[in-house]
Amino acid sequence: MHKNLLAKSVRLAMISGAAAAAFTSPVAFAAEEGAKVERIEVTGSRIKRTDMESAQPVEIVNREDLLASGLTSVGDFLNTMTIGGAAINTQSNNGGDGSTRLSMRNLGSSRVLVLVNGRRWVSDGGSVDLNTIPSTVIKRIEVLKDGAAAVYGSDAIAGVVNVITRNDFEGVEASAYYGQSAEGDGDQEQFDLSLGQVGEKGSIFFNTSYTKTSPIWAGDRDISSEPVYNTGNDFGSSGTPQGRFTFPTANNGFANYSVADDFDWTQGNPTLPTLDADGNVTAYNDFQPFSNDVRYNYAPANYMLTPQERWSSFIQGTYELADNLRISTEALYNHRESSQLLAPMPLFIGPWAGGAEALEPTVVSADNIYNPFGEDIFAEGTDSYSTGFIGRRMIENGNRIFEQSQDTWRFAVALDGEFDIGEREWSWGAHYAYGENSGKSTTTGRLNKTRIGHALSSECNADATCVPLNLFGGEGSITQDQLDYISTTEQSSSGDSITNYTANVTGSLFDLPAGEVGAAFGWEYRKESGFNSPDYMVTSGQSTGGKILPTEGSFKESSYYGEFVVPVLADMAFAELLEFEFAIRYTDLENSEGFDADNTSAKVAMQYRPTEELLVRSTWSEGFRAPTISNLFAGLSTTFPSVQDPCNNGGDGLPGCVGVPPAYTQPNSQIEGQTGSNSQLQPETSESLSAGLVYNPGWAEGFDVSIDYWDIEIEDVITRAGHQQVLDTCAGVPGEQNHPVAQYCDSILERSPSGIPSLFVNPALNLGTLATSGWDVSFNYGIETEVGDFKVAWDNTYTDNYSLTDDNGIETDNYAGQNFGDDGYPRLKSNMTLSWSYEDVSVNWKTRFISSQTEDCNGFEDYEGLCDGYTSTGTGDDEVRDYYNDYGDYYVHDLQAAYRIDTFNTRFEVGVNNIFDETPPVSVQAFANSFDVNQYDGTGRYFYGRVTVSF
Repeated sequence: MHKNLLAKSVRLAMISGAAAAAFTSPVAFAAEEGAKVERIEVTGSRIKRTDMESAQPVEIVNREDLLASGLTSVGDFLNTMTIGGAAINTQSNNGGDGSTRLSMRNLGSSRVLVLVNGRRWVSDGGSVDLNTIPSTVIKRIEVLKDGAAAVYGSDAIAGVVNVITRNDFEGVEASAYYGQSAEGDGDQEQFDLSLGQVGEKGSIFFNTSYTKTSPIWAGDRDISSEPVYNTGNDFGSSGTPQGRFTFPTANNGFANYSVADDFDWTQGNPTLPTLDADGNVTAYNDFQPFSNDVRYNYAPANYMLTPQERWSSFIQGTYELADNLRISTEALYNHRESSQLLAPMPLFIGPWAGGAEALEPTVVSADNIYNPFGEDIFAEGTDSYSTGFIGRRMIENGNRIFEQSQDTWRFAVALDGEFDIGEREWSWGAHYAYGENSGKSTTTGRLNKTRIGHALSSECNADATCVPLNLFGGEGSITQDQLDYISTTEQSSSGDSITNYTANVTGSLFDLPAGEVGAAFGWEYRKESGFNSPDYMVTSGQSTGGKILPTEGSFKESSYYGEFVVPVLADMAFAELLEFEFAIRYTDLENSEGFDADNTSAKVAMQYRPTEELLVRSTWSEGFRAPTISNLFAGLSTTFPSVQDPCNNGGDGLPGCVGVPPAYTQPNSQIEGQTGSNSQLQPETSESLSAGLVYNPGWAEGFDVSIDYWDIEIEDVITRAGHQQVLDTCAGVPGEQNHPVAQYCDSILERSPSGIPSLFVNPALNLGTLATSGWDVSFNYGIETEVGDFKVAWDNTYTDNYSLTDDNGIETDNYAGQNFGDDGYPRLKSNMTLSWSYEDVSVNWKTRFISSQTEDCNGFEDYEGLCDGYTSTGTGDDEVRDYYNDYGDYYVHDLQAAYRIDTFNTRFEVGVNNIFDETPPVSVQAFANSFDVNQYDGTGRYFYGRVTVSF
């Protein structure tokens, strides 16, 4: 169950703790009248206070909530929260890397600050992989749903996740978990052992754990067994095992055909089509016309859920060196083995293949022993030099497999204590931490383009080491000797590190009639470095997976902050409390290219309690995000975006299409492009506003409600315009000429003589403003009866607006309620949990809800059940219809029952997630698996059990 940070529920949860988390303030409460009440630090502020409630909305997730979810990853759990948006996870097969990220309010994972025990966690490529934090060490998670850059610095734009570890655990605990889908796949195992001791002078906690997830194949679920569900093979790949051939020849040419499905390649080369006197095909002989029927269905050969294994060990301890002086340490090692799997490599050669191939196409020599045409193909001076391509799915080479081996290390040490200035108490702390991610990746199933070119050339016949390549014989015609000559294994390495120093003091400055003026002051230094070193085959552009250049760089920041709490009214007839908070932080940034920037962020907050039962709160804050290593220094990386080229057929007079041949037609929906970085990027800045109330009525013991409005606006957004935007802007499509990307067109888009882009870069830029707003509403109610304790928790997030405005003031449509394949913006997300417990038995029922979204699906209107909705303009023959796909509301129900046997100190849990086997809504824009993998779960009904024994 999720809980809001309300005094009653949180205090009860915290009283059970014997000691505080390392690096955070001790949590204790007065046991009897006159006893000292120690102050605590609440996420979102460095000032210690006696009340857990603050002006900023914070949601608490307890360890019990994690266990009740039946999930083994803290990242998976956080993504089920209503504030979770589209982020990479283990369902991200094509483009995934085994990590799980969190995007709060759909603002991106790089705009979420992740802390562990109040301190920054090491990032991996610009944001935190939550799988590096083992779920087995978590005591609770505090989620600040507001900006906090004035307190914590960069990245805290969308919010803050603060993971508190099990510092107060005593004894020995062993736990074992196993789960499996109703289809008999997607197995998960988790085993962990915890040891802990708490004494008068300090505490120590150790945990080691192992987690394994087995894959689910896309072909084993109906929804992911086709490129687009319920369209058959119509949207399969044009690179087929038979081969697709599109090019003119000397005898008047043939376009768009492939080797017949039943051709027997062992009997020799295929027989060419027969032509009449005018060059028209009268018989295809051993060829067949290319059509949707012969496209390649790549979907079943992919993972829907990717496999991984994780090992982790974590230790933390505190020790009192002297009165008012403590030392705290923590260390973690986490190792992950993960993989993704894609269908066999499609090989595209020829001028219409795009990229570097468009400028210097691979030539298939007439002397290639398998070439049935008897002439050079794609050679300079031939009819095919500027037109056509060959697409061949290299199915004989097996699937493309991407494997990662990732290690995460972190060590931290802190000193803290107290001192008095007169009668006023102050606390201080000094902290050092070092974290490092290092990874190695291995990719198999790709091919060496240099050797392919040689194997198709005339020189191959005279080279004893060369094996001629057969692209014309249909499926099965490529022999093992040919594969051994052209296949490659690629090995790359990468790493990120963070060095962090902080120093803080907090205490009371002076008294006002309403109470003490609290203050906190601090300094922080942070340096982050990173690199990515691809395999030589990749950096040299010889890999069929595309060219990626190395990344290496660093940045550092020094910052200073001050924070104040000023009570204005207290215990008056019209106010129990009126209090203001102020914070300001100055940060100086410098990257390894010598580029400097600075930022000053401020915060003003108010909390007003007119009665003991009602809290009114509001916060205005500024934020910023420093560009990541990847934003600043990543080398050009090849990608294959799906775009519609506005210069097709010469561009119909568009100014940027001058020189494009009128016969040019984009050969494939995907065109080779590149993404790039920018070392001159400025930090993006933000303003956040939140306002709400918390109501704990005395007449309804155990009930509370909170309502908060939030509004976030980010300027100079670090993003990419998108490859389609680059094409439209640089072509001069009306309304796009003044787009900010236009000034870069000369350097980011070039076309080959055939017309297809040969240089097609989508660089990182500071572009425009992103704005989003909405409401968070939560209800909680608990009641104790003779037949057990009942609790209800209902959390809701409603997004009213999500829109982008470019530097010319042109605003996009409101994205709220829309979906773009793997990027959805539901208006309402809601979680309701019903709990019952009686003595040693407990039962939890949870319902997760995502409201309907619509996606544009023009071009799919002929497929029944996919795009039934439309809007129209005009009437009769002039009617124009815009078709859309309505996802419909999505409900998932989870159930768990637990029983504890006190005699044996053993707890049993059994559960089923997605009881009614709800299937994700079908998407026509999703990159893979026919559904939004960042928002919906394709696993289906899932059973699990856990046993925990304490000693």
